[in-house]
Amino acid sequence: MTSIQTRSFALLVFLAPVLLSTAQVYESDWDAYLMQVEGRPVSVVVDLGLRRAAPMANKPFATLIRTRLLRPQANGLPGSEESARLDSLEERLVERLEKGRGDIYAGRFTHRGIRTFHFFTGDTSGQATALHAAFAGFPEYAWLARSVADSAWSNYLDALYPPPRELELIHDRRLVDRLQRQGDPLARPRPVEHYLRFPSKISRMEFLRQPGMEAFTVAEMPEADSTRKDMPYLLHLRRVDIPDMQFIDRVVIPLRDKASRMRGRYEGWETYLVE
Repeated sequence: MTSIQTRSFALLVFLAPVLLSTAQVYESDWDAYLMQVEGRPVSVVVDLGLRRAAPMANKPFATLIRTRLLRPQANGLPGSEESARLDSLEERLVERLEKGRGDIYAGRFTHRGIRTFHFFTGDTSGQATALHAAFAGFPEYAWLARSVADSAWSNYLDALYPPPRELELIHDRRLVDRLQRQGDPLARPRPVEHYLRFPSKISRMEFLRQPGMEAFTVAEMPEADSTRKDMPYLLHLRRVDIPDMQFIDRVVIPLRDKASRMRGRYEGWETYLVE
């Protein structure tokens, strides 16, 4: 059996090395997530790998390109047929702006029937020509583009990059996917280890007194770690589960929420590959 863990959050997918003009190298790491804003879903596709390079001093302008969906669903997101057409448009934008000009494609979000593509550039001159060329093959889509000074890359870090909760869910989903890719049918229960940290002994004990915690076994509860001044008190829990996506909803998310209420932090889970 092979132990697989999430604590380091080092799992990467869709990797492709990118060489920048400044000789700065990062690995593209594309993923997607959904969140709610004012009761409506927002679909975000983002290059997580850019976080290691952002902000780039040589790309201080953000160009936002908006187009209205032709047939949005009731939730404001495209259906499968229109999604395929929009994917082709996205590929053309990347071809003209990123491959043709050296701009950086950071991602896009879709909300209330509008899709917005985010690019970063060091020179906005000539972008309009590239955009007209990209949209020439998609006459059904009206579009509007604007460039803004954004040396801090707030349009990436604040608008596209996932908040902590969504980022944690991405890592959880990737770990479940990794187990399946390695041949685990996720049909057999097995011990799952959970790791949490707390600022004090009191908050750790308050966490353990919450309803539902009797279902877990305390595997380790050491004294304070002097090297972890913010969260010196480790709590290692164990429970037998099937680590599928239902497990994330049923076990992991509640543990995160309970730890947060006690001023603690859920740091991840690990388990074994069962083929």
